[in-house]
Amino acid sequence: MTEQPQGEYKRATRGRMIVLTFTILYIAAAAVYFYTTGVKEFTLYLAVLLGLVAFVAWTLPRTKLPTWALWCLSILGLLHALGGGVIVNGDVLYNLVLIPIIDNGVNGVTIWRFDQLVHPFGTAIGAIIIYFFIARASKLPRVWMVVLAALAAMGLGALNEVIEFITKLTIPNTEVGGYSNTAIDLCANLIGSLVGAAFAALRWGKRPPEA
Repeated sequence: MTEQPQGEYKRATRGRMIVLTFTILYIAAAAVYFYTTGVKEFTLYLAVLLGLVAFVAWTLPRTKLPTWALWCLSILGLLHALGGGVIVNGDVLYNLVLIPIIDNGVNGVTIWRFDQLVHPFGTAIGAIIIYFFIARASKLPRVWMVVLAALAAMGLGALNEVIEFITKLTIPNTEVGGYSNTAIDLCANLIGSLVGAAFAALRWGKRPPEA
């Protein structure tokens, strides 16, 4: 990988600092809001999010994630913060029905809610970034890179469900989780992972852009 010219390096550094500043500001605002309103379960989410921000910043010199990827991750974090904090019609934004494809169907399942927009978006972004890494370092056929990126992104989505389960166990009276919710989230993660990996393969093939 060729070194970036000085001008490009400065622009990349400035872009990354803008993303970091934006992310820290909305995390701080959300933390104040959740603390004052007593939404304890999403205070835990913000702690996890802050840890992820620190991890991305720490590994950035090696991963060399491009600015567009950092913006995607930051927007994903913002969607999570808004989903748990913004109240619409007396309920959190996560539960807002965007399109009533299934309205309180079998076992109370409702589709399509805001939560079911955030999950596939998140795993799609995860699959795109994972494909970016795989394509830079692997000589595998494109179809296998798609499969690996999709499976890895689904694993990240499943990790999110584990965090929700831990939240359910450790914080009393939280509404996070539930069997139907988890099952729908996993299905949404599958769709997002496949779409993201397929998009990356069609967009880049085996030659992703330089970081």
